[in-house]
Amino acid sequence: DTTYCNHDAGFTGSTRSIAFAAVGGTKYLYATISDQGVSKCSLDQYGAITACDNNSGAALDNATDFSEANYIVFATVNNVQYAYITDTGNYNIYTCTLANNGDFASCSEPLDLSDAAGIAVVNVAGTPYLYLTGDDGNNKKGILRYALNPENGQPTGAAQVVQLSNGDGYAGTGTDYQAGLGMATFNTSMYAYSGVTNYTAPMYAGMDTALDTCSLNASGIATACINSYSTGSQSAQPYSIIFNV
Repeated sequence: DTTYCNHDAGFTGSTRSIAFAAVGGTKYLYATISDQGVSKCSLDQYGAITACDNNSGAALDNATDFSEANYIVFATVNNVQYAYITDTGNYNIYTCTLANNGDFASCSEPLDLSDAAGIAVVNVAGTPYLYLTGDDGNNKKGILRYALNPENGQPTGAAQVVQLSNGDGYAGTGTDYQAGLGMATFNTSMYAYSGVTNYTAPMYAGMDTALDTCSLNASGIATACINSYSTGSQSAQPYSIIFNV
C-alpha cells in the first residue's frame, strides 16, 4: 500500500470543515473555505483530489451567497439528500438540494438564528433532527436541535434544548461558547461531543478550550455532560469532530 498526501485543492482561504457525499454514483469532497464559500472537489480512485470547483452553483461562493461558510454536513431525509451549511457571518443555516452532478441546485435559509456553528443530523426514534451548537435568538444557547420536515428536509418548529450553555457566549466571565459538534452511538447509547471555549474577561484573555461529552437519553436530550478533554491553550479551538465507527 502507498500512503501519501497532496495539497492540490488550490484553496486561498482557511479550510473550516469537510464532508463527503455520493451523488449519481460519484463521490465528492465538499469543503467550506473562509473566503470562497463551499468548494466541490472531484476525487480519483485513490481518494486524491483531482480538481475543485469554486464557482457559484457548483459551489456557493462568499460573494453571492455566504458571509462566512463554516460547517457542512450531508443527510438523507425521506430518500432525498440535502446539504446543511452553517454561516457564522450571518448566523444562519443553509439547506441545499443537490443536482445530479453534485452541484447545489437550490439553497434556502429556513432559520433566523443569533449564532450557528457545528451541526449534525441524527435520527432519533425514527425522526430526523438537525443538531447544532448556537443561539436561536430566544434565550436558547448551547446544543440545540430542530426536527426536519420529511417533505423538504427543512428544519421546522421551535428550537429544542439539548444542553444549555453556561454563559452568554462571547463576553464576560465564565462563559462557554460551543464550536464543533459530533454525534455518535456506542453500545446503543447516544453521545454528543462539543468543542467549547471558556472565556474570561476581557474577551479572549486567558482563553481555554475543551471538548465536552454529553450523554443523551432515548429522546436525544442530554442527561449529563462532562469536560472530557482540555487543551489549556488559547490556540487550539476544537472545530471539526468526526467519527468513523
